Amino acid sequence: FIFLFLHRYKKNLKACYIVHPTFWTKMMTWWFTTFMAPAIKQKVHSIPGVEYLYSIISPNQLEIPAFITEYDMTVSSTSMFLCLGQAFQIMAIL
Repeated sequence: FIFLFLHRYKKNLKACYIVHPTFWTKMMTWWFTTFMAPAIKQKVHSIPGVEYLYSIISPNQLEIPAFITEYDMTVSSTSMFLCLGQAFQIMAIL
């Protein structure tokens, strides 16, 4: 995935987040960043769900399709989404 970026994008890349990585994805990412592109190893992060992405990047900066959010709710705990939903309602009121 990273090798698809042009050199100037790799140079300016701040972080790359992989959401819901499988074991295979984690292994390939580790191999690629260790042996092929060690300079970007600290920039590639695997996170278990969308709620962790929301803690890193503001939700209003992301456009996540509904089917991904639904999948995330079935895979991970829905309690985080309830908290996020309440936080969004509070932010909408303000």
